[in-house]
Amino acid sequence: MVLIFNFFRHGLECKALLLIILLKILSIQEILAQNLSTFLNGNLTTSADTITLALEDAESIFLKHNLRLLAQKMNIEEARAQVIQSRLWDNPTLYLETNPRNQISNRYFSYGTEQKDANGNYIGNEITSNIDQIIKTAGKRSNLVKLNKINVEITEDDFYDLIRTLKFNLRSDYYLLLQFQQAIELLQSELNSLNFLIHNISIQVNEGNMPLKDLLRIQALAFDVENSIRDFITQRSNAESELKTILGLPTKAKIIALKDTNKLKAARLPSLDSLAVVAIENRFDLKAAIKEIEAAERNFKLQRSLAYPDLDVGVTYTRYSNYIPNYYGVLLRMSLPAWNRNQGNIKTAEYSITEQKAIYENQLREALNDLSAAYIQFIKYQSVYTGFNKSFENKYDLYFQSLTKNYEQHIVGLLEFIDFFESYRDTKIAAFNLEQDFLQAKEQLNYSVGKDLFK
Repeated sequence: MVLIFNFFRHGLECKALLLIILLKILSIQEILAQNLSTFLNGNLTTSADTITLALEDAESIFLKHNLRLLAQKMNIEEARAQVIQSRLWDNPTLYLETNPRNQISNRYFSYGTEQKDANGNYIGNEITSNIDQIIKTAGKRSNLVKLNKINVEITEDDFYDLIRTLKFNLRSDYYLLLQFQQAIELLQSELNSLNFLIHNISIQVNEGNMPLKDLLRIQALAFDVENSIRDFITQRSNAESELKTILGLPTKAKIIALKDTNKLKAARLPSLDSLAVVAIENRFDLKAAIKEIEAAERNFKLQRSLAYPDLDVGVTYTRYSNYIPNYYGVLLRMSLPAWNRNQGNIKTAEYSITEQKAIYENQLREALNDLSAAYIQFIKYQSVYTGFNKSFENKYDLYFQSLTKNYEQHIVGLLEFIDFFESYRDTKIAAFNLEQDFLQAKEQLNYSVGKDLFK
């Protein structure tokens, strides 16, 4: 009978680690939900399912409750666990062999006697055992530890780059939500004025003081405004849905965005070359790409070290199986690298270094091109926005407030009323779009640089 005790438990340890991570995620989700409820009730204006959020509050919620960030944090912990694992020595191997019955003496499990029979054969039972330990050579363990440490740094860079991407998406959705929110408020105000006007004109039509065609034309205008409201509500819902996913808010929640005029102030920027230096220093995707080159170089060293055989050392003991009753020996074993010297993996690792360098160069070029486009776009939209005549818009608002009365009092005719009404609506929505374009250009530049340039 052969009893082999092998203490390799790597598979079991990985399963246990995954189970622990899963349980942590489930418990953290519950804690996040409780903390989010406390945060909303304690720090924000809420009414039933409606949440009024400033952009800073939204970013605070995002950093604490976004589940993609939570998952990426778990990736970092997994990578750190691999560093711990790579530092561990291989477990020793124990081998034990025995014959439970001695066929000559017909004895079972007789291990304590050293007697011989008449023919000189031992009448006890045989035992063979050894214990050995694998010793890795050529720096395999240190290379693997260093490679896993680089992987930890890459995972951390990926985490911060994910924050950059999600923050850009959050701000874009927030500004879109604000734009659609303002457009809906404008159109709803216009619709209220039209409904009030329709009510008064209906009375005048019934009394024969106004023609029916005026009423029908105003009703058609109101119907057009209602359709526009429905379109903006759909677009608002899409932006709000993405924003709630990023923030981890409940499905039924309705977000009210707050306008911050400070974010619409013009800003002076350094030169494009200066921003390119800032981008290279702050873009975590570029940092991760550089680390990928380091990881490829370290893997090349690891694959070269794997070409050298490991050493297996141990001690062996046999009883009644050698020229003496109790035999002790030293075990030394290693494979001979006659044919397999890991040539293919070494060559693959060498090509990988060249590949990662090309990927980084392409990524750097793409990042700088994106930065240049974002820089030009920001200058253009800032120029257009700052050149927009705000006093003209204010006068437009004042005139629109008296437009309904002027029409009822026949100061302006129907065609003039409709023309100004539609012109006012288009101008206001264009102004909202201009604000959105300017804010979006700011965030695109922030995203390209990898840093908030506008404090």
